[in-house]
Amino acid sequence: MPEYPRPDGIVKALFAGQIRDDLLAPYPVLDAGEAAQVEALVSRFNEMAARLVDPRVIDRDEVIPESVRQAMAELGLFGLTIPEQYGGLGLGIGAYARVIEAITHVCPALMLLLGAHLSIGLKGLLLYGNEEQRARYLPKLATGEAIAAFALTEPQAGSDAQSIQSVAVRDGSGWRLNGSKIWISNGDIASMITVFARTPEVSRGDPLTAFLVEPGHEGFALGPNAQKMGLRGNNATVLRFSDVHIPAENVLGEPGQGFRIAVHILNSGRLGLAASCAGTMKHCLELATKWALQRKAFGSTISEYELIQRKVAQMAVDILVTESMAQVAIGLAEKGLDYEVEAAIAKVYASEAMWRTADELVQMAGGRGYVGPYPYERILRDARVERIFEGTNEILRLFIVEQGVKPLAKYMRQASRSTRGRLELVGHMLSHLSEPTVAAMTESDLSDLVEVFRDIAGHLHRDTENTLQRHGKSLVQRQVLVARLADMAIDAYGMAAVLSRLTSLARDKGALRDALTVAVPYFGQAANRFEQNRGGLGRNDDAAWVEAARLAYERNGYPLG
Repeated sequence: MPEYPRPDGIVKALFAGQIRDDLLAPYPVLDAGEAAQVEALVSRFNEMAARLVDPRVIDRDEVIPESVRQAMAELGLFGLTIPEQYGGLGLGIGAYARVIEAITHVCPALMLLLGAHLSIGLKGLLLYGNEEQRARYLPKLATGEAIAAFALTEPQAGSDAQSIQSVAVRDGSGWRLNGSKIWISNGDIASMITVFARTPEVSRGDPLTAFLVEPGHEGFALGPNAQKMGLRGNNATVLRFSDVHIPAENVLGEPGQGFRIAVHILNSGRLGLAASCAGTMKHCLELATKWALQRKAFGSTISEYELIQRKVAQMAVDILVTESMAQVAIGLAEKGLDYEVEAAIAKVYASEAMWRTADELVQMAGGRGYVGPYPYERILRDARVERIFEGTNEILRLFIVEQGVKPLAKYMRQASRSTRGRLELVGHMLSHLSEPTVAAMTESDLSDLVEVFRDIAGHLHRDTENTLQRHGKSLVQRQVLVARLADMAIDAYGMAAVLSRLTSLARDKGALRDALTVAVPYFGQAANRFEQNRGGLGRNDDAAWVEAARLAYERNGYPLG
């Protein structure tokens, strides 16, 4: 008989009916030395930005001034996560997240420049590069003399990396690459680009291979830059490859490992995105509170009206949850543990919360929110792409469930193959009708929130088991149903991450009291949302919506004439 799984990831364990207290405590924090280094670096960046960075000008001119790039290089920002032996600062993921949050707070365009370089552009080199490749590229990448980019997306392949059409075939000791990539951040300024292409000769199934491509390679050409809604200071460029010869030593990892490499890079990139969203949301909340306290309407400042208070409170709640989700996931990553589902959840929640925050900021500002030179409309435009970056949120919801339920689903399949197994599976399900325990979360001030979380965790597990039994392999075709499970998991992880953070404040009663003031509304909101999604697993009108969509498809638009 198969053993019941004990997954390494927090969310995979929740799906399987377990609360991994050992992964939730202690809440991740920077050590004193790294925290001091980050504080000093952020302070120097803010001083530089006050002199040189004007987000309005960057947005208007659609370029980051060379003086700003040079100043960022002098601060060592392009080498944040590059090991010291190659000239970088050697900071960990948590420190990188704090710095990228601070940079985004000032100007999201600078975040994208740095994130495309560090978080995805050269990340594969850090994860899979050999010593020769690292020694060749990393020193110049660390100083900013060279910039990195990441090229996966194609006209017919975005989140669906398996549909990539670029092809590399063996050519003597190297490879010959043909194809194109679109919307590549830093593509027009990069000196090293991590490019993914099909390599059919490697094995059956047309696996992908990752290559380190330099613009100087013959046959490489830049296409036009995209006209974008936001983040206009960064070009999104077309890359074209026409019989580009790539030396064998420029294969990243092993031939045929490209899909795995891309997944690992994107998992890491989602952590940085979540942190950057927190930076934008904090900026929005500062602008919102300042405006609410000074704007008068109907005889008082708008800060006194409940509808405005609700918007401001929601911003604070979303920042707390985003930070907590990201930090707990970063803690898993820094320990070398499974964090892929937690990173996806953090990116989904953070990007949607940031859009909601930016949208409400525009609403609060009224007419000023819609026009320049006020910053509100620019912030909204810059925020929109985060729900698309690093995998669309629709795809990531499917990913959360597909990967999250794997340990449980595997056990259920194996157990169902024999009469004894089926009996043990039923017995196991009955034994899990009580909520999981939360041994590490014993702070009395948190008891009410812990009870809510225990209830949510128990329902997530039982409803997942029931849904897997009811739909089996056909569940993959029920995407709205899957999305409901994903949203339930998002809220369960959100509660777990916030409780982890609150528990860490137990010795500071003032800080805990303030954090609880923000956390309590989230738990109520999340519990209500969880119940709505839970109810939709059994009773829903999904089929009616499918029929309405089919009619619109048949009529090529509004179906009623």
